[in-house]
Amino acid sequence: MKKIILALAVAFSATFGYAQTNPERIILHKKDGSYAAFLAERVDSVTFPVLEGEVKANVSFLSYSPDEGQGDTLRVNVQRTSECWSFRLDVIPKLVADQLADDIFAAKYLEQNTTYTYNQDFLPGEIKALSLKEDAEYVVLTLGYDKYGAACGVSRAEFKTPKKAVEGNPAVTAEVTDVQATQFTVKFTPNDDTYDYAVLCGESGTMQAQYEMFGPMFGLASFADMIWQWGAKSGVNFTDDTFTWTGLNSNTEHEVFILPRDGNEVFGEYTVVKVSTQKLGGEGLAGVSVTLGEYNYNTDQGVHYQPVNFTPNDQTAAWRYSVVLKANYDADPEGFKSEVAQDEDPSMPTANWYNYGAQSFWFEIEPNTEFVVLTAGKNINDEWSPVEVVEFTTPESLAPAPTAAPRKAAAKNGIVKKAGTIGAAAGSTEAGRIPSLFSGLKLGKPMLTQP
Repeated sequence: MKKIILALAVAFSATFGYAQTNPERIILHKKDGSYAAFLAERVDSVTFPVLEGEVKANVSFLSYSPDEGQGDTLRVNVQRTSECWSFRLDVIPKLVADQLADDIFAAKYLEQNTTYTYNQDFLPGEIKALSLKEDAEYVVLTLGYDKYGAACGVSRAEFKTPKKAVEGNPAVTAEVTDVQATQFTVKFTPNDDTYDYAVLCGESGTMQAQYEMFGPMFGLASFADMIWQWGAKSGVNFTDDTFTWTGLNSNTEHEVFILPRDGNEVFGEYTVVKVSTQKLGGEGLAGVSVTLGEYNYNTDQGVHYQPVNFTPNDQTAAWRYSVVLKANYDADPEGFKSEVAQDEDPSMPTANWYNYGAQSFWFEIEPNTEFVVLTAGKNINDEWSPVEVVEFTTPESLAPAPTAAPRKAAAKNGIVKKAGTIGAAAGSTEAGRIPSLFSGLKLGKPMLTQP
């Protein structure tokens, strides 16, 4: 065993003997990005013991028994290696486990998300009162600890829950009743075996990637689980079994996923209907004209607002804009231009990335302030126009005297904050579409016991 006596390491501190006066710290940096910090004067020594052999709690799957009354039961074998003194355990969706690329991040996940440690083998062991989804893949993870309490090896065991028997043949037919450039409406007709159903819309070819990217944040266990969690529900969001999606990208094919449930609330098979939004614009040069509305002062909020009107020409299929304080724009004009004439990343659909048709927005800008409006449009062939830059200056203050301390224009990264919208769609946060904000969902904490 190697040992370093800190009292002999003068570099640690010149004032080592004075309590809580030493400014030196000892910080151990882990590969997962975390660290542990200590006051140097409180550390006696650093040692480097060597243990032969693997430290791991090897886990294997035995059986799974769903029981809706008492909770599901999972049977596993967990056997520690000779140097493994204890271990942690968790049961997580395979989609989440696949994001834990190696043992380093798997160990960090288990230490952050579990509480209990076990210091015996389970041959077999039972995890009861689980609430797992049907027809879904899961992973049992264990993290072994040595006699010093160091987190070491990770073991994994995969299993899949069975699909529950479906009563009858629940199914829903779909009829597209209206298609426009940025919205469409679908009428759904469930059969007699369908108790309820959910529908979810996304751009074609993107939904599997969305599931893999965001599923771990929701604890999703299957694609059907995603449709149900994110989808619009019949009888809740529908009007006479019709549903309208708005705020869509034009000239784009979309997929509508339809998931029915039977009378026992068991998932049937989901189906997919494809709908393409109408095309806008022409093959010529796209462009957007910019005019200012009347400068306003809000007495209640004590702020000035500048309305800006955007009018695309008839060749414009979609357009983007940015409103920037001139001082910030002058510091990096090409950088701001490049952010305007930019296509949406298909792997990360973003609400209101593009704008369509004439729009008017309000911006919070102080009086006597120079600002620029950048616009670019693309035509029906996805060809971007050159970025147009128009300079403006807001008028004198409209605030009554005496005024309070002036409120600074919001300009994070030089971009002026949009204060409101006139005649513009609210965006894509309605039910039946991928949410723009995400929050994590976790399974109940599993407890391993002897049968």
